[in-house]
Amino acid sequence: MDALDELTVTDAVDHDPMPRQLPGREGWKQQFAMMLIAFPDLHFTVDVVVAEGDKVASRLTINATHNGEFMGLPPTGNQGSITGVDIFRIVGGKVVERWGNYDLFGLMQQIGAVSPPGQAGG
Repeated sequence: MDALDELTVTDAVDHDPMPRQLPGREGWKQQFAMMLIAFPDLHFTVDVVVAEGDKVASRLTINATHNGEFMGLPPTGNQGSITGVDIFRIVGGKVVERWGNYDLFGLMQQIGAVSPPGQAGG
């Protein structure tokens, strides 16, 4: 969480917030805290990073085990692996904006919150 203080401005804009996420840096801290409670073994692998001008883009793979409540779903113990992309706009060495796209539907399928298309249950 300390790194967020160093790497982001207070009023950073997240163009892809989680439901009920607070605005700015505090919202990012809230999001990470929620993820670490739900997935205590959360592991990010940076697959690719590309930078041009004031933008930095990264493709990530996230692996984790659902061992805590996530968006109202009690822990299942199921493991999940998803990919995602973040694009950050940097000003003065700090993140001022973020655009992200992650396969949260795929994660929800893997942890048992929803059934794959065409299957009942979930």
